[in-house]
Amino acid sequence: MNNERLTAIFQKWEGGDYNKWDAYGQAFAMMDAGECTLLNIMDAAHRIGIPPGVVHMRRNDHLTWKLERKQKTSTYDQQLIELPK
Repeated sequence: MNNERLTAIFQKWEGGDYNKWDAYGQAFAMMDAGECTLLNIMDAAHRIGIPPGVVHMRRNDHLTWKLERKQKTSTYDQQLIELPK
């Protein structure tokens, strides 16, 4: 399940081509699309020395921020609807 792609993503982070959120963002986008699992991401990250618990924590951060962005957008859209004409 795209293990080579995940490995390449985390190697780019290790090499300095990506920052932490570039790597996690791409990996979690793959997961959200059903292209890999959290365990696949943990394995790829572990190859460059990142403990599985850290990946789990970053996934929780990612989901929290994603939900917050969605709520802010929804609130903004609702405010636009409620503006008087």
